[in-house]
Amino acid sequence: MSTKEGLKLDPGTIPRRKRASVCKCFFFTVAVTAIFLVGVRVVSILSTFRNDLMHPHKWMYQSATLDELEDPGSVVRPLVDRTQAFDIVATVWIRAEATSQIKEAVPPKEVPLFSDTVFQGMTLKDKWAYNEVNLRIPTKVLNSQKLSNMDLRATFALIPNSPSLLEYAVDYSTWIPPSIPRLSVRPLDFPQGSSVKEPSLIDEIIDAYAVNVPLIILKDIKNPCGIRPPSVGEDVSPKDNNDDGGSMEEPTSIPLKKKEPWVLESHPFIVSRSHIRVVDFTMLLNRKAFNQKHKELRSSSCGQGKDVGPKWRKCVPGTYLERGNWETQVRLGILDKSLSKNRTEWAYAPHLSAITNSGPLDLIPVPVNRRNCPTNPLAGNVPIIASDFVNFTWKISYAGRTPPKMTLGNMLSVIGLGKPINMTGTDYEKASHQSEIEVLHALHGQWHHEGSHPRRKATLIASRYFIRFICKVLAVLYWYTLMTTAGISIPGAVLISLADSIKYALLIFHDENSKKSSIPVKIMWSALFSDFPVPALMLKAVLGCSLAWWNGWVPIITIWPASHRERSSRRMDSRTSWIAMALVYLSFAGLYYFLSPGEFDLIPSKGYPDPDPTEPSMISKLEPFTGAPVVWTGQIFQLLLNYRSGTFAGMYKIQTYLTLAISIMSITLRTPIAIGTSPFQDAFTLEILLEFLWAAALAWQAATFAGIPQNFDDLDEE
Repeated sequence: MSTKEGLKLDPGTIPRRKRASVCKCFFFTVAVTAIFLVGVRVVSILSTFRNDLMHPHKWMYQSATLDELEDPGSVVRPLVDRTQAFDIVATVWIRAEATSQIKEAVPPKEVPLFSDTVFQGMTLKDKWAYNEVNLRIPTKVLNSQKLSNMDLRATFALIPNSPSLLEYAVDYSTWIPPSIPRLSVRPLDFPQGSSVKEPSLIDEIIDAYAVNVPLIILKDIKNPCGIRPPSVGEDVSPKDNNDDGGSMEEPTSIPLKKKEPWVLESHPFIVSRSHIRVVDFTMLLNRKAFNQKHKELRSSSCGQGKDVGPKWRKCVPGTYLERGNWETQVRLGILDKSLSKNRTEWAYAPHLSAITNSGPLDLIPVPVNRRNCPTNPLAGNVPIIASDFVNFTWKISYAGRTPPKMTLGNMLSVIGLGKPINMTGTDYEKASHQSEIEVLHALHGQWHHEGSHPRRKATLIASRYFIRFICKVLAVLYWYTLMTTAGISIPGAVLISLADSIKYALLIFHDENSKKSSIPVKIMWSALFSDFPVPALMLKAVLGCSLAWWNGWVPIITIWPASHRERSSRRMDSRTSWIAMALVYLSFAGLYYFLSPGEFDLIPSKGYPDPDPTEPSMISKLEPFTGAPVVWTGQIFQLLLNYRSGTFAGMYKIQTYLTLAISIMSITLRTPIAIGTSPFQDAFTLEILLEFLWAAALAWQAATFAGIPQNFDDLDEE
């Protein structure tokens, strides 16, 4: 063997593996440990949240049955169990005309307008019970300048059918201090027409855990007079700020506040729909733990312990998560046959609550003229022709809710109730808001229409939002980690990114509230939490830009030369005629300019009035030329390149399937499959059809063509 051949076979000196850096090893260990600890903490928080949701107040549970206990007095049992039938009595009260104003010391005198049993033979397991009551309400009291939402209210009392534990009651304790007068629950002559009788102990207990529901909401309307009234500074008009967002839980009293009535004026509206819920909870509770929470609540309720003494208007019921079933405690005397005398046992009352948030179509304007307009009213406002009575149908529903459903429904409703009711809005806006409210009410077991599927609709809407978020994350990851533009249509990506960037810029700077908001904060928010990172990353990828540091501290932008495979892809992409693509763009521009696919209904909507014509904004004027037509043209560039190359690029394949799923959900939400017999059905527009066809084409290409490998093997520079 020659020396030359030996040199070829000799591998030479093999370089030793470099010694690992101690600092890098240390930081890597710290990072892994920190991630592990954070993960453990997150899992612990989620586990605690799940346990609190599935079993609220679990620390109070007694892990035994009533038969296993030696001393039944050591636990608190449910006054109403799952086999106990009961009736629900509704009473409507109105403030007496002689009472000119509400005093803090005592409740106002009230007159019952209706009192009767609205649901019979109910149990905690029953759902979707519904009834209607025709009411005739006098309007003289509602014409007062000093009006509270409790001037017209309803009470709901749960009366167990005989036999029941209530028949063994000997005493009770409630969360309201004895020194505070209480609002009436049922008239003394209940049922109406019977002789007047003093309430018994059983009646007092039933009234103690009853629930009050205001039937008046004060909402802002346009000034019906059309002019600024005189003596503005002396006018006091109440403002209802209880129902604009927040929880759908128990009602609260509304304080009177001064406002500027010549711009907007509060007008009384009657709530024509009420939903009553009873928590389906029958676990045994530890007597000591129960008594401790009951005493704490009793000593701190109704404003006790504050600078101002307790008052009846501050006796606001709490949520189930806050108070559970320990608002009312009943002492029972049950005969012990072995001792031939009564033994003491304890029971907790059921937790009743009501949904107080109503949709705009559930609010009936009271025909009163509280402004005494000197001129004719403006057209289109709430009628101010005075009438002595207002007739309406009061819709009442009932559902038993398990603690997890009750708690979860309250949490989810808080998320979706940030939008206030605008009674000065258009009919279309009111119908749209009503549709949203009906979906939220379904979280509490309330169905507005028989045969509708609001929870199915809510599930589809929530799933669609979640999948859209996943698609945004996938798009950011795709363009951020893209190593080669082979298979990417450069003109298409540039068109899409520029169109989206212009759209976001217009949304940020052309804002009606731009003077009040901070532009830098909005830019940062859009850059981090909206779709804006995607077009920015697209431009960075297709231009081959990267950030480098000159002298270690000066940032500079460098552009990498294209590889052989990228140049080949661009040559294939250049086969697309720019004249043809210009015609495609002009076709889409004409389509969006003349037809507006987002408003062109292939299947018209149902239940929504036509929107009122509005002055088009700058964004809407530019949309037919700089928005969707440009994006559609760029997407067609990418579809054609995928077809010619026989490969798929532009997004992850999984994202195409998710995009198709979103499109199918959007179509399903406009069919009876999702909404059932609901009177509200969104229109199936031409734009939804175009999005479905595009998503289907992408999904077909993703399933048929091979993907582009993301590696450096072919990033050679020739």
